[in-house]
Amino acid sequence: MSSSALRCAVQLDISNVLYKYGKPMHLSYLSTELSLIIDPSKISFLPNLMRFLVHYGILEQHDHDYYSLTPSSRFLVKDEPFNLRSLVLFAHDPSTQKAWFELGTYYKNDFPTAFHAAHGKPFWDYFSKEPKLGDIFNDEMEIICLNVVSTYPIIRDQTMNRNKTRSIC
Repeated sequence: MSSSALRCAVQLDISNVLYKYGKPMHLSYLSTELSLIIDPSKISFLPNLMRFLVHYGILEQHDHDYYSLTPSSRFLVKDEPFNLRSLVLFAHDPSTQKAWFELGTYYKNDFPTAFHAAHGKPFWDYFSKEPKLGDIFNDEMEIICLNVVSTYPIIRDQTMNRNKTRSIC
């Protein structure tokens, strides 16, 4: 249930709205900001989602229904260089979750992967036919690759320093 609430928060863009505001935001103002996305008949249920996100440490609640980001929720902000938005959306998509529910089928049959057991085709074939989900996957891979590449000089330098101090004999 917590992963579903996290996915919902990403889909509703709650972290970005709070980030752009820059200080704790009152629930009524957040509701107004999200009213373009949320169906009007569902806006009254937003406090339930917010309490859930606070309970799991995704958001912080201040006095009188004010909310702000926590260090962990900053990973859900689009403008953060290493954000996990795409990973949350991809990992908690029903099509990727379905593979977990088919682990028993995978073990009992001759499927090459649990994903194949769930969808009747390999991972790459499935996502080539699902461009929206493929785009989410590609976005996350791009973020991960950019961060690995930007970190590489540090890793390279640390490895070279260790090799200089280590005796070969």
